[in-house]
Amino acid sequence: MSAKKQTGKPKNKRARNSQSIQRTKKNKQALNKLVRRKKRNRLFIEVICGMGLLILLIYAQSYFFFSLAKVDSYAMSPTLKLGEYVLIEKQAPIQRQAIVLIKRKSAQKSELRRVIGLPTEKIAYQNDQLFINEEERAEPFIALEKKAAFENGFVYTKDFSLYEVTGVETIPKDTYFVMGDNRLYSTDSREYSVIKKEEIIGVVNTSQ
Repeated sequence: MSAKKQTGKPKNKRARNSQSIQRTKKNKQALNKLVRRKKRNRLFIEVICGMGLLILLIYAQSYFFFSLAKVDSYAMSPTLKLGEYVLIEKQAPIQRQAIVLIKRKSAQKSELRRVIGLPTEKIAYQNDQLFINEEERAEPFIALEKKAAFENGFVYTKDFSLYEVTGVETIPKDTYFVMGDNRLYSTDSREYSVIKKEEIIGVVNTSQ
């Protein structure tokens, strides 16, 4: 009897060891699954956060630095074609002959026009020639249109002085005189006077 009991103990011990090993394996497997799940969750959160940050950066860039504008009139023809999109740089300096996107307070939508006169300047047109502070200034962007108009017996830009169209002798501080390149059909500062700096959204990037 004692011999049988002694031979049975190792079997029970091996069985317990086997069960313990199986439990350990199961615990390790469960732990590995938990670790993998946490890694997936962490990766998912990182991807979502990355996408959110990217969207935020794009929005910030669009709001503070760049935007797109669609040409929706013939006022800047032939320089800008109807239906095309232009890149607007919101932090670019406003310089003479720059094309700018403006939003007048009295207008329902934004407009693309060219800067002709800067603050403190006096401008006038005479015989299709631009004068700034009584000095002739070239306008290469409409040279072909002016030539065609001359050959057909009319002027491309009708005569006017700053005082005649705005009631002031010189362009006030922080305001600009803008015109469309399509002088015969553009509504611009000749009709609605000078525009304020705060009404200029940005400058068209012409290096595209």
